[in-house]
Amino acid sequence: MAAGPISIQLVDSLGERIDLVCAEGDTNVAAVVSMLHSLHNYSRHTKLMYSGKVLNEHVDVSSLPVGSVIIAGKPRTRSKDAGAASPSSSSVPAASPPSPHISVHLVVPATNHRLTLSVLEDATVGDLVAHAVAKDYRLAGARLVANGKLLDQPQLVLHNIGIVDGCTVHAAVGEAAENPSAILLSQVEAETVQLESLLTDRLASMASLEKKGYYEKAMRLLFSLDNLVDLPVELKPKRKDVAHRLQKVQDSLAP
Repeated sequence: MAAGPISIQLVDSLGERIDLVCAEGDTNVAAVVSMLHSLHNYSRHTKLMYSGKVLNEHVDVSSLPVGSVIIAGKPRTRSKDAGAASPSSSSVPAASPPSPHISVHLVVPATNHRLTLSVLEDATVGDLVAHAVAKDYRLAGARLVANGKLLDQPQLVLHNIGIVDGCTVHAAVGEAAENPSAILLSQVEAETVQLESLLTDRLASMASLEKKGYYEKAMRLLFSLDNLVDLPVELKPKRKDVAHRLQKVQDSLAP
């Protein structure tokens, strides 16, 4: 009896779905990339990623959760079949509305590099890393920092941890990825500067509820400084200075 076909759903660098139908036994990474090359004109050297990591060519893609594998790269041209059929016939179903996306700004302090990534609204931390690598392969292995926290769990959904449209995330790469506390400290310092500037401009006109919100934000940033247990010795004075400035911010916002 002939083996039945196996459906595989991938996600491209723009967050859109690509469906492939593979023969049983032809579902490893190497075979899937070959299909992407022949059907959608991707490079033969295209990488597939899962939870922020590049997959070995022998991994069985069908064994991974549906829609969790990211294509790191873009096709050189449109797929051969794209746009081949005219939508004029009434028998052609209407196209599904595009999935909602958010834009996330990624900052790499080590290289002063900035990227804007478009990901699905329900994307995870791992998805965000995969999209970053799809744009710049040097970000493979990067560790992300946002809202004063190290994002070390790839399965976390972005909007559940406060990362929404327009948010900025910092990426630690290379040596910094081994000890991202310095990146975290830099982000906390940048957010402290923003709070200080905001108070200078608007403190007198702030409503009490707004003051409470910024007070709690300063408190969260202070807590994140307490978690920097592996901070290099030369950066500890900076941590102390930032903590002192955050306490002054809180004093200004206190009822």
